[in-house]
Amino acid sequence: MRAWLGVWTAAGLCASGAAAVAECEPRTVLVIHSYAPDYSWTRTQNDGIVATLGALPCPPHVRIEYLDSKYVQAEAYFAELAQILASKYQDTRIDGAITTDNTAFGFVEDYGRAIFGDAPTVSGGINGADAPRPRAPVVAALPEIADHFGTLSQALAQNPGAREVYIVADSTVTGTAIAREIREDLAVAKLPVRLHDLVDRTIGELEDAISALPAEAIVYLVPFFRDAAGQAFPEGEVARRLAAAGPAPVYASWASEIGGGAIGGRTLNGRRLGEEAAQALIRWLDGASALPLPATPAHVDIYDRAALAAHGIPPARIPDRAVVLNRPQSLWERHSRILVPAGALIAMLATMLALAVSTLRGQRMVNRSNARVLAMNREIIDTQRELVATLGEVIEARSLETANHVRRVAAISRFLGEKLGLAAADLDILEGASPLHDVGKIGIPEEILAKPGRLTPAEFAIVKTHTTIGYRILQNSTRPLMQAACTIAHEHHERWDGQGYPRGLKGEEIALMARITAVADVYDALLSARCYKRAWPEADALAYIAEERGRMFDPRLVDLLTAHADELRTIRGALADGPRADFAEKPHAPAFRPVRVGLSSPLTGG
Repeated sequence: MRAWLGVWTAAGLCASGAAAVAECEPRTVLVIHSYAPDYSWTRTQNDGIVATLGALPCPPHVRIEYLDSKYVQAEAYFAELAQILASKYQDTRIDGAITTDNTAFGFVEDYGRAIFGDAPTVSGGINGADAPRPRAPVVAALPEIADHFGTLSQALAQNPGAREVYIVADSTVTGTAIAREIREDLAVAKLPVRLHDLVDRTIGELEDAISALPAEAIVYLVPFFRDAAGQAFPEGEVARRLAAAGPAPVYASWASEIGGGAIGGRTLNGRRLGEEAAQALIRWLDGASALPLPATPAHVDIYDRAALAAHGIPPARIPDRAVVLNRPQSLWERHSRILVPAGALIAMLATMLALAVSTLRGQRMVNRSNARVLAMNREIIDTQRELVATLGEVIEARSLETANHVRRVAAISRFLGEKLGLAAADLDILEGASPLHDVGKIGIPEEILAKPGRLTPAEFAIVKTHTTIGYRILQNSTRPLMQAACTIAHEHHERWDGQGYPRGLKGEEIALMARITAVADVYDALLSARCYKRAWPEADALAYIAEERGRMFDPRLVDLLTAHADELRTIRGALADGPRADFAEKPHAPAFRPVRVGLSSPLTGG
């Protein structure tokens, strides 16, 4: 039976109708429950439906009706009720309907069109229903999948000698369907038990049958509304009477049966079924192409401590996360209303007293030491920055660069960061961290760093490792400046188009500070003389950087750099190098020739 339910739901929702409108037009949803609100199962399903619909950006108007079929099941009653509802809603446009449990499902199949026309209906909590009738308004049915195997497996673990299970069900549509469902499920699961039916009997006959059972038997109770004599029972009464009738423990997979006699079980979550029914209707009305329903509804293990104790079942045999009802209240639980405010008041007074004493004692020391601490902090910060800058200069000197190169990179990076709108604290970090972009070159052989002319592919592969070396050197620091320096050292040779190294990051995957440092480094390197090249004219350097816009460099940074070339020229002039004597003395140094700088060019330092 469950197979057609799943197929029907998916097929119906794949063909679902009207698309959602842009404006908020409140709809009207009619909810029809099989039972009355005095039944907790119905209340929890209704809570799930109302909460889910109420959470929509445009919540619908929800109208709720109860068939009260626990007490009345005559066909004439349903026919008359259908006429009343049709008259009640004749001037109301019903956009969709939700039913819960089997009786309301059948009621809508028979009378739905007379009450609300062609409004699509989602039926939740269905047990073993047949395929929908032709032209029925029901577009999706969600099965009520009780975990019979889970409940009875727990029962057997708690009663190791039990081998006989007695199924107690009434003769309603729901009761008959569930009893059949239990046999089908356990036939597949192959539990080591024999099943016996106690179906369609009066309450007296049931009590007599239960009284004759041994303590080793297990009674499995499904929702029981009316006995064979037509007598209806309030929620939980049948469970209480059967538990009192004999020594056999009573188990159930519905929370409404637990708490007054039944020991417990793996129970269905009625609220979850209500939520799923509401979600199904929402998706149908909004034109969803599919409905991702869970394979099984949520279940909760619920046990009654008093019933466990009555049957000598230790708490260790129930699941770890089970909800335990009727457990004795602790001293805290009994008196928490008094203890909580009293404890809070005492704690507050004690805290105030401690704070006052601490303040009086500490204020004098704080006043004396504040100035000294502030001075020391500033000295430490200045010293740290000076050490970082000096380390960058040492690395550049080893690469035959001038110390002013890293100073210019730092100043240019800060300038670009200001134009991007970075916060002052971030600008300080960027200016302090960018000089360490090539710190990894400390691990590159000096003969490669000092080599005039182009590098071989093997040499360039070695030079490329300086990004990873720099990352490893700096990665263990928790200081913001050093963390930024670590990122810059690792990523300043990544390219905007993803063709850089070491990780091939692309676009905004590259850290912003690394992108800023990269363009500042290349810009200053192009305009500076090195042992293997002459300085480029500014126009050629700017043209090259513009050519690499969106390829090597972040387009925003290229636009900023070219737009502020005059200010950058001033920055470089304030930190200019002296004449490069080494360039003039080296016969291998090439004359100026604007070349395209690729990944293998030593122009950018590898």
